[in-house]
Amino acid sequence: MGSILSKIKKTIENKEGKEKKTIIEGDKTAELTRINNKLDNIDKIVNEHLNDFELLGKAIDEYLLSIKKELKDNINADSKKKIEQINKIQNTLKELENRFNDFEKAVQEVKTIRERDKKNWKILNEWLHNVEDRLKTLEQEKKNNKRRYNEINNKFAGIEKYINTERYKKTIKKETNRENVLYLLKNGLNQPTEIKKEFKGGTKALYETLKRLEKSGEITRRKEGKKVYYEIKKGYNL
Repeated sequence: MGSILSKIKKTIENKEGKEKKTIIEGDKTAELTRINNKLDNIDKIVNEHLNDFELLGKAIDEYLLSIKKELKDNINADSKKKIEQINKIQNTLKELENRFNDFEKAVQEVKTIRERDKKNWKILNEWLHNVEDRLKTLEQEKKNNKRRYNEINNKFAGIEKYINTERYKKTIKKETNRENVLYLLKNGLNQPTEIKKEFKGGTKALYETLKRLEKSGEITRRKEGKKVYYEIKKGYNL
């Protein structure tokens, strides 16, 4: 892109005086056609930048939805992995910001040419107005992407803080005990004395877990004489 701008500058400087007047008045169409082709290449670069930000915006929206779904299923599933993904998004934003700044510098060079020769470069003038509109769009998209990144980052900061609390650890322990008891019941162990031999959480935790499962309706309790039996409730899917 820099070489294109250099050629545009060189064309303007070499066509001053009599020769410049001849191009404008005598064969202006051919010269402007060559310049317009060069501007088309610059315009292509603009579109590539716009596509980068549009694709990134869509990807972040989809990523936010997937995170919300995963948090409902298992809040601790891949927290470290997702934090790494957040860092990758941040690096991508930084890279796009650098490209955006380089593009602004290139546009500023073209603006300088326009200011020096407004009268003879009407096509360039109109193109620059379009570029300015696109720059505003890019700037807004950049702000939106940063806002989305901050939202994601704040969510994971909260998750990281929560998974280190005692309350969370107890919740995970209860869920582990629950799954262990249901697994043993499913495999035919239905008396407390049988379950206790295979259960890894201790006697107190076992009876607390059985009580919670019975209360939630996941298992049923029946008594035959002095013996107590627990069974997974019919129709309940593990």
